[in-house]
Amino acid sequence: MLLLDSTLLIGLRKELGKAHQPLHRWLACYRSERLAHSVVARGEVLEGEADTRAAHAWLNQFGRPLPVTAQTATIMAQTQRARQLKGKRMGENDAWHAATAIEQGASLVTHEKSFAGTPRLSVTWHPRL
Repeated sequence: MLLLDSTLLIGLRKELGKAHQPLHRWLACYRSERLAHSVVARGEVLEGEADTRAAHAWLNQFGRPLPVTAQTATIMAQTQRARQLKGKRMGENDAWHAATAIEQGASLVTHEKSFAGTPRLSVTWHPRL
């Protein structure tokens, strides 16, 4: 499973209706994979949308958002502590993305280098535009 982070989802939304869609083309290479997103990513996408109803409908193509659970919170706290000891604490939403991916056994799809070196996190890097 590939867990799409908010930067990718926002980038995909920005490409809608444009002739040049490099992120859509890149993501098409992963059609055989199960694509998912988290409630945190959904919230970040919706934050920038005037028409949240249309944004919800668009996000639904990636299935129901993966929830934050008590286990997600435990993983997030452990991950943040481990990174903080190395002086590399993540932003809060990034920490939730990482924890969700770890809990689900998914690879987090992102371009943000801040995820590099996160214990137990599998990352699939997408191009930065």
